[in-house]
Amino acid sequence: MSRKQERYQTKIIKTQTNMRFQSLAKRPRQFLRFTGFTPAEFTELVETIRAEWKEVRTSRLKQDRIRIVGGGAKPILTLLEDRLLVFALYAKLYLPTLYWNTFSVLMNQRSAASFRK
Repeated sequence: MSRKQERYQTKIIKTQTNMRFQSLAKRPRQFLRFTGFTPAEFTELVETIRAEWKEVRTSRLKQDRIRIVGGGAKPILTLLEDRLLVFALYAKLYLPTLYWNTFSVLMNQRSAASFRK
């Protein structure tokens, strides 16, 4: 690996560690802006989901596996809190934009269709 690639990898790792639950929860106002939850509400949500999450993960493991458990690529986000944080960020920041773009495209198609008549 070249030095340029090593520097790029360390930048990625630093960026990833900054957006973890533990670091973002220390800034409650930013946490609320990014996710729509306070850190306390988010912790309650995580605890509500945690038991079912473990059941789902164990039920997905097949008994007739070709590879052993633990083989393959390791996930970057190992904690449930971090995974839910990424989903909350996605739901808060990206989905409204997606809905707005879809709505505006539909409205433009409808208005264009009305001009053709």
